[in-house]
Formats: sequence, structure tokens, C-alpha cells
Amino acid sequence: MNWEVIWKASLILAIAPALAATLRRSAASTRHVVWMIALGTAGVVPILVWLAPAWETRAEMVRIVTSATAANGAGTSAAWSWLGYVWIAGAIACLIRLAVAHGRLASISKEAAEIERFGEVAVKTSAEIESPMTWGVRRPVILIPQGGVSARVLDHELAHVDRGDGLWQLMAQLVCALYWFHPLVWWAERQAAEERERACDDAVLRSGATACDYAADLVNLARKSLPPAVAVAAVGPAGALEQRLRAILDGTIRRNGLSRRWLGGISVAALLLAGGLSAVRAQEDEVYKIGGDVKAPRLIHKVEPQYTERAKDEKVAGTVVLYLEIDKNGLPENARVTRSLHPDLDEKAVEAVLQWRFEPGKKKGNPVRVAATVEVNFKLL
Repeated sequence: MNWEVIWKASLILAIAPALAATLRRSAASTRHVVWMIALGTAGVVPILVWLAPAWETRAEMVRIVTSATAANGAGTSAAWSWLGYVWIAGAIACLIRLAVAHGRLASISKEAAEIERFGEVAVKTSAEIESPMTWGVRRPVILIPQGGVSARVLDHELAHVDRGDGLWQLMAQLVCALYWFHPLVWWAERQAAEERERACDDAVLRSGATACDYAADLVNLARKSLPPAVAVAAVGPAGALEQRLRAILDGTIRRNGLSRRWLGGISVAALLLAGGLSAVRAQEDEVYKIGGDVKAPRLIHKVEPQYTERAKDEKVAGTVVLYLEIDKNGLPENARVTRSLHPDLDEKAVEAVLQWRFEPGKKKGNPVRVAATVEVNFKLL
């Protein structure tokens, strides 16, 4: 995770509330899609940014060649900065928490007693839950507490299934794990969850339910405990529920479902925005071609790559080719393998090259970012 990814994802997530605000009188299903597409777009930004260097193949690059032999010593082992390790630890912790929650719900669902079925959707009852919820992506299951729920509340859960909210929510949770440190991502996920519940409320009211009766059902449910975060349920936090009740009782709000035209239009706009942002760099980070008034950088400190024991044992030899950018401070960045040799040696080549230091390339005497290809030759003695 680098700063380029963070600021681009932040920009996307900052646009979402402005767009949602312009749609405040539109149906909740439309605003839900706005939030979810913003989260999904932020989720693919790291991939698009990583692919972006491949779009610059027409730029003339500096060519640097280095070699390593199996006789090399241990060498200096490069590693990610401590911030990188903190990010990995946080992401893993979020994923573990998500997996544990899903495992718990899978266990409850397996032991719950089926009482009804709507097509492929099973409705089950369990003493381990106190609020109805929908869980699962491929085969959604509606779990309700013992004692049952009203038909209106069951319609709410069926609306979650019809809308595919299990998949929407899982995607949002994965994006939150990726950006666990970013408060704007968690806020966007909460906004999406609120709009998702309102969209299901609208579906219940479109089916003919009386607003007052349905609001009373939700108030009764709110007196009970809340569901696990990985399930989509009929009730939520008190503040969000109050806003939902006001929306349910407001007869002027649009309650239509999401049209394919809206979904298609918003999706295309999001893809264009993500693609455009992935190719955009700040002016100071523009990658320049070498030649003319742009002078090539000069290597001033070099760390030799090292063989791994496995590569030695497998007698692997050959060349790893890397794409690299050298910033205006002479620091190598955005290294990626363009021709692989062996997983271990690819990693060692990247580790070593990221420790190199350069006198930066210059344009009219001013330091600039330039592109380079590095050939790392691994030889067996």
C-alpha cells in the first residue's frame, strides 16, 4: 500500500458523498449503489496503479545490468518498511475476524431448523439469534429467532436476497480489510449499509405493507440484540434505525427499485474514473523519457542480489528483468518483474534493487522521475 493508492482511493471516496447528496430525494437503492461502487472502485485502485507502468512502454528507459552468483554471501536483506508490516498485520487481523464471524454464522445455519423455503432460499430458526438476518452469498439463508417474525420483516430479509446484498456486503468488508487504517472507507461502508437497509424497507412498502405497521415491527426488533456484522439484518444501530423510521413514515420519498440504466451509467462512470486516476500522476511525479534535455540517473550505491538456498539446490540460473522508476530524490520505486526467472530469485532481485541509490535524472538541471529496466543475472559457479 503506497501513498499514490491512498490518495486516489481517498479522492474516489470523497466524491461519493457529494454524489449521494445530489440523490437525496432519489430511491435508497440508487444511493446504495453509489456507495458500493465507490468502495469497489477504491478496492481495485491498487491493481490499476500496479498495472499503470505497463502503459508507459513507449518511454525510453535507462538500462542497468547487475549480476549475482551462488558464491555470494548473505548480503543485505531488504524489507518493507515497518509501515508495510503494520498494514499487513492490520489487514490479516481484519480478515481473520471476518472469517471467524462467517464461521460462527455457518455453524448456526447448519444447526438451525428449516421451517420454510422460498425457491432455493431456506428460512431457518435458531435459539442462538435474537434478530432476523440473511447470511450467505451462493446459497443465502434467512435466519430468524425462535418465536418467528412478522411477514413484513420476512419480506425485508427476502429483499436482501433478491438484491444480492450478501455479496455487496462481503465486497465492502474486504475493501475495509484492505484499507483498515482509513476512516473514510469505514464511514463509506456504514453509509452503504444504511442505504441497503432503506432499500429493503422500500421493497417492503412497495409490496403493499402499511408504513405504521412495518415501523412498529422494526421498533419491536430493535429491543433485541443486534446481529453479527457479517449478516444483513432487519435492524441496526439506534441512530440509523431512527432515520429509517422517519424515511418509512415519509410519504414523499421515492421507493422505486434501481433501474438497469442507472446501474449501468454509474458503473461506467466509476470505471472511467478509476482508469483515469490510475494513469494520473502528480506533475512532480511525471515519468520522463531519457534523451534531449532529460539526463539519465547515475547509480551511486548498489546492493548485490543474493541466491537463495532453494535456487542453488535447483541449480537455477538466468536473468530477471525489472521495471523500475527512479524518483527525483534518486530513490527506486514501483519495481515490478517483467521477466521472471524463479519466485525466490525474483523476490531477491526486487529486494536488492529497491536498496539502490541514484543521482537522480535531470531535466534542464532539475531532478525528475525517470523509468529504468534492470537486468539481474543469476549465475552458478
